[in-house]
Amino acid sequence: MQDSTRLVSAALLPGMIFVPLALATPGVAQVIPDGTLGNEGSVVTPLDANTDRIDGGALRDSLLFHSFEGFNIPDGQGVYFANPAFVNTIFSRVTGADPSLLFGTLGVLGDADLMFINPNGIVFGPNAELDLNGAFTATTATGVVFPGGEAFSALEPEAAPLLTVNVTAPVGVVFEGETPAAIVNQGNLVVEAGHRLTFIGEAVASIGHLSAPGGQIRIAAVNEIDQVFIDTSGQILLGPSASSFPSDREGSTGTLSLTNWVDASALNADNIPADIAPGTTVITGRLDTSDDQGTGGEIQVLGDNIGLFGASVTASGATGGGLIRVGGDYQGQGNLSNAQITCIDENTFLAADAM
Repeated sequence: MQDSTRLVSAALLPGMIFVPLALATPGVAQVIPDGTLGNEGSVVTPLDANTDRIDGGALRDSLLFHSFEGFNIPDGQGVYFANPAFVNTIFSRVTGADPSLLFGTLGVLGDADLMFINPNGIVFGPNAELDLNGAFTATTATGVVFPGGEAFSALEPEAAPLLTVNVTAPVGVVFEGETPAAIVNQGNLVVEAGHRLTFIGEAVASIGHLSAPGGQIRIAAVNEIDQVFIDTSGQILLGPSASSFPSDREGSTGTLSLTNWVDASALNADNIPADIAPGTTVITGRLDTSDDQGTGGEIQVLGDNIGLFGASVTASGATGGGLIRVGGDYQGQGNLSNAQITCIDENTFLAADAM
């Protein structure tokens, strides 16, 4: 496998672009509303010295929209979104210029799903946790588009779209920025049994643990794609640019320097390049949808270039194994994007067995 690893390393380095993002633990919670939602803006309410609740937001049917200039959570602190009655999905965007450093607990006080959007990057620190009952999506997309063409953009922030949601249609996340950004996970992120945990970024690196017992883990690194659809089953599908997000994007160029996001020692430098190209997914930790009572869940890992180095990928179940897709669907068929290069080293373990 050594030669394959070198091949991936070379393929991930087509040129050089430096992304100056120093990884610094925030000392205090920095959740700053941006004012773009007017009198429907987000309100940060301290509950105690270590916990903040986010109230307010723009309510549209069963959706709740929040908008922030910056959003960071230090180690040992928690930030929770209030979940009003009848809200089933919360959208949170960051319109400022900095990545989100999430080192503490991010949660929802209810059963709603949460989509967290920051086109500048998202870093989950070693002690990061999720505390929610619904699904969770983190993305470095520049915005989200709805079936009727309404948009909720972090690049061109405006009031929450006035829309009636068609819940049977897919929601698209749109990438139109020219500077690539990564999602990096060092934490232990777990969603409740049967739910979905999704990362969609221009590059994704997971060194920690992602778990969705009997549910779904969806990871996709995108490049040269304007819009990615998420259908109602959680499947990640490629699509054309949304009409409400005109873009002449031809794909990001250069590389992202992961050593500016995480401690280089966490990357297992013998195998993993410190600089990765947009469209790259690197997994060195655990992906787990095992279910000790039912059927194993699903795991989907997509990207132009995929590297699994010393990773553990399990979708086993007491009553039957689940489904693991790495680099596309079976024999390249179906609607999933197919990787150009997929490398799985000898230290990686994959299982989707009946226990």
